[in-house]
Amino acid sequence: MLRYFATLREHGYDVRINDDGCYRIPTYMPKQAIDQENIIFTHEEAVLISHLIESLDNTNVLKAALQRKLASVFFQETVAPYIVHPWNSMNVEVLTAAITEHQQVFVRGYECSYRGKVKDYTLEPYQLNLNCVDLWAYDVADGRCKLFKVARLNEVMLLNREWKYEDRHQKKVYDVFHIAGDAPLEHVKLRLSLKAKNLLVEEYPMTMDQVYQADGCWYWEGPIYGVLGAGRFVLGLCDTVELLEGEQLRKWVLERAKDAEAKFSIQTPDPARTG
Repeated sequence: MLRYFATLREHGYDVRINDDGCYRIPTYMPKQAIDQENIIFTHEEAVLISHLIESLDNTNVLKAALQRKLASVFFQETVAPYIVHPWNSMNVEVLTAAITEHQQVFVRGYECSYRGKVKDYTLEPYQLNLNCVDLWAYDVADGRCKLFKVARLNEVMLLNREWKYEDRHQKKVYDVFHIAGDAPLEHVKLRLSLKAKNLLVEEYPMTMDQVYQADGCWYWEGPIYGVLGAGRFVLGLCDTVELLEGEQLRKWVLERAKDAEAKFSIQTPDPARTG
């Protein structure tokens, strides 16, 4: 029995013993008041915590929520300047509740880049990606599943309506470059310089467990669900990255490089026109 309780504690559960000798795990109450006087940080601890939060991807909308909560108990210059866009974290809380409770939501003012306008939606949200950047939801009016950027949601309101189209919800899987798909497109292997390795794990933290060192070089390999994410990374660091495996990715990179050469190459002025 004690072995089980030790395992629970190792996984972060607060296992306590009552006066009557019984064990219990206190219920977590998100809105419980915090006794700020009992939470003490040294300056070094505050700097470390704020830097860890700041190292999160800027597109992670939970970042602002963590910063705001830390600032509420330790409001110093190491934390306060980083608090931005608190409405994003509020929208994520509403979306998380809607997904958990199988409720529809109303989105007021979604900024559609490809249409160049703002539009309202009634949605059945069913999947947030790991970084809380993308939302998969069923568009009730349009009758199909769509991908939404959480940062473009101006306001999300929980409706008192249960899901009606759960059988049409299509679950998506993301690769480490934040590209979604139904199945892996191909396996990719990259040889990286130290600079490229550092940028890879900083910009795409999910690659950290897939990066390894061999023969004095750094490597990353894994599946991709589309060429766009990995392709942008390879193109941006083409002088420090070698593509060892991934023929579809290689084809895409070569095509984009050819397009770039045609678009940005310096052309000799026509003497007839300049004369």
